[in-house]
Amino acid sequence: MTIRLPLASTLSFTALALILPITGAQAFELEQFGTRLKALSAEQGTILEWSDLTGDESEVVAKGVKGTVPGATQPVQLGDVTFSDISEESDHYLVGSIALSDYSVMQEGATVTAKGIEVKGAQLPFDAAAAAGMTPYENAKADSATVELGGKRVLTIEDLSSSATETTAGSGAYDITIAANRFSSDLFELATPDVKPTLSDLGYETVTGKIQMEASWNTKDGKLLIKKNDFIVDDAGTLSITFDLGGYTPALIKTMRETTEKMAAAPEADQSAQGMAMLGLMQQVIFNQATIRFEDDSLTEKVIGAIAKKQNTTPEALVNQAKAIVPFGLAQLNMPEFAQSVTAAVNSFLDDPKSLQITAKPAQPLPFAQLAATGMMARGPDAPKAIINQLGVSVTAND
Repeated sequence: MTIRLPLASTLSFTALALILPITGAQAFELEQFGTRLKALSAEQGTILEWSDLTGDESEVVAKGVKGTVPGATQPVQLGDVTFSDISEESDHYLVGSIALSDYSVMQEGATVTAKGIEVKGAQLPFDAAAAAGMTPYENAKADSATVELGGKRVLTIEDLSSSATETTAGSGAYDITIAANRFSSDLFELATPDVKPTLSDLGYETVTGKIQMEASWNTKDGKLLIKKNDFIVDDAGTLSITFDLGGYTPALIKTMRETTEKMAAAPEADQSAQGMAMLGLMQQVIFNQATIRFEDDSLTEKVIGAIAKKQNTTPEALVNQAKAIVPFGLAQLNMPEFAQSVTAAVNSFLDDPKSLQITAKPAQPLPFAQLAATGMMARGPDAPKAIINQLGVSVTAND
């Protein structure tokens, strides 16, 4: 948890490079540019301040910028932000480049640093409402983002890039890509003392890899499709998570954010009402499908070997033991067909570790509120069965 919050801040304020310029004016006026910039950022949940705003259409510099997001105890100091090569189109500004100064922030004992942040080809609508939750841009990049704990670097992400392009002008449908071409993490430094020996046995004191994501989002009907979301760890494997949602509109996001802020500020007696309001909002989000897939690249063999060594047995004996335990555990669900299919998939994977995939695909689109209601109403041993049936869960291997 200590790492996630600072890292989330890094990603949020890297993304702030995209949020900052969402504004415009019928004729370029610096003061109006700044006023609309702050108003729109506040509309999207970020409060911006700066010490000075100077320049003209060729280049605008916001000096001493700081941004505050909901839940943050203090603003993040972003330094100077420069908008260059600004041209006025029929209904928007086209900004050739938006560059942020390198910045560093400390949060909950961790120091997060981001360097080399720049956005190119951003389209900034004159009408703030026209942004509709997304502003097109050709590409954005950050040279690096790092996290340090106790003066030791525990995470480095390098060569980050992203893009958000509208498929057809005015359609509200966007293709989105995000990539981190290299990351490295010192797991040994992050691990608790009892876990460190296992990391050493596995050879994963430090891990490296990359992240790749492709998505599409229609801001008008809220269809969000994560087509690719790969977390690749060298000499271990690839974890992929994809999902297909409906109803995830900018208006819903705004309302959910406002409701969350009210819940945080409300007395405990009022939070139940806000919670019910949030549940009602979730009725608008539709779950269509999701997958979690793991493609092995030696991790399984290493884990089996390490556990076998610890238990003073052989990898073969450990695999046979696991094959016996899996059907016994699944029998508690009282779902014979499901248990049989999962057992077959797990056995196949243990015999020849290639891939293991969990798919959730309901018979028909499922509102999130309905899924939450099932979770709250189901009790005891019937709860997992009800959710598995409702989600249409299946497990496959080596496909």
